[in-house]
Amino acid sequence: MASGRRSRLAAREAHALAAELSAEIGKPVAVESVARVEGVYARRVDLAQARVALIVGEQEGHLVRWRPSLEPLAGKYVSGLKSLQAPTRSLHRDMPLPPM
Repeated sequence: MASGRRSRLAAREAHALAAELSAEIGKPVAVESVARVEGVYARRVDLAQARVALIVGEQEGHLVRWRPSLEPLAGKYVSGLKSLQAPTRSLHRDMPLPPM
């Protein structure tokens, strides 16, 4: 399968999941990349193309790339910045998280 086609299928799957989760949590769920994500790590979701994490903030939820180091933080407040090199994350108290 061509890379472009795979990317379109993954995007379609993520947007469908966002709509489903939005109805479930009563807030809009964003799929697009944003510079900063803050909220409670709710859970991991396994998609056909990838694993994503649901981060629920005060105003909206976000689907972001899942990492194993998120699992111990289930139910806890997390925040993250995306940089060009690699995403970084920290706890609400600005304590560094385990390496990705």
